[in-house]
Amino acid sequence: AIQDVLFKSPVEILWNTRVREFVGGDLLDYVVLEDTRTGATKSLKVDGVFVALGSNPESKLAVDIGVATNERGEIIVDARQRTSVPGIFAAGDVIESMKQIVVATGTGAIAADSAYAYIRGVERGPR
Repeated sequence: AIQDVLFKSPVEILWNTRVREFVGGDLLDYVVLEDTRTGATKSLKVDGVFVALGSNPESKLAVDIGVATNERGEIIVDARQRTSVPGIFAAGDVIESMKQIVVATGTGAIAADSAYAYIRGVERGPR
């Protein structure tokens, strides 16, 4: 997982920290950070920033209606984004896939097409 890679790399993880401001002209120069426990702020010179919003899938609703998930709580889908429950489709960061916007967009398009076909009673095969 991402955490395993980060802990073995020279990347510094700043826990309990919130970005208050991005500062720079055409390029990013530094960020102003706030310690969420103490409220203290500090500036940190950076060349770039990777923003991580969380990595736990929000699949409780799907689980509650019987949709199958893996050990990480990600929804299991086939190539047409169909879940284990007929008529229920899933896409994006909640499924077993790379967590990237381009993947989420693509799987969302496939899920929408599959749902449309399902509603119309048209069987779509695997892509």
